[in-house]
Amino acid sequence: MELNAIIIEDSHENIDTLTFLLNSSGHSINILQTADNLASAKEVLLKLNDRIDIAFLDIQLKEGVIFDVLEEISQYNSITYEVVFVTAHSSFEYATKAIEFACLDYITKPINSDKLNATIAKAIDRKRKNNSSDVQIKYLLEIMKGNMANPSSISVSLPKGIIEIINLDQINFLKADENTCIFSLKDKSSIHSNKSFAHYIELLQSHSDFIQVSRNCMVNKNAIKRYNHREKTILLKNEKSIIVSHRYAKYFKEEISNPRRSETLLDGMMEGIRKLFGS
Repeated sequence: MELNAIIIEDSHENIDTLTFLLNSSGHSINILQTADNLASAKEVLLKLNDRIDIAFLDIQLKEGVIFDVLEEISQYNSITYEVVFVTAHSSFEYATKAIEFACLDYITKPINSDKLNATIAKAIDRKRKNNSSDVQIKYLLEIMKGNMANPSSISVSLPKGIIEIINLDQINFLKADENTCIFSLKDKSSIHSNKSFAHYIELLQSHSDFIQVSRNCMVNKNAIKRYNHREKTILLKNEKSIIVSHRYAKYFKEEISNPRRSETLLDGMMEGIRKLFGS
């Protein structure tokens, strides 16, 4: 399957490198056009919208960030193509966290060819299933304007390439299921993500409402009715019981006694967002 690609990158050397890697990937990649600044990026994305299958977008361009362009063009067009963000800046860890929350892809410079090939393979799979990135992009732009230390929702990757956005306050707990993860929801239903429990631990470990209680379980503290520290058991509001492992018991007790996580963490996250948008 051939993919039509565009590259937005303000370094022509990096454009040449990514072009070489794409041509060497073993996949059929047709690079429609490249752009090296925000104005030309907007022009290319609008002009070629219906032809693009995958767009490689450098987060930081000389005049600003690519998110500003995406927000503007999303008002005119649905973003149906795969979006892969590219970054070399550790200061954008807040943006990459938001990208992961939205179940979107990013690659870091210098680009790893194996990571790039895996990203292309995923794009091909989603194209075959006619999946769109539009909802994810709009969700990404929305959460980046909010509190990235405590976002109110998360994108969950389901089988067959389906992405479901769920409110975090609807989650009672999540637990590992071999290499996947199960979410237990307040409406008594559950959803089965094809991503690992470790993936969600990484995303939610700094969220003030979620506390890891064992090697394979994390609980929403707002769903807790009672905790028996002696027996190390949690009774949820839906009357389900969860065991807190001995390893996590002290940590868990401290966390539920603390009304908020460290303000230093929140201040750091928000400072990163302000720097990203230049405000």
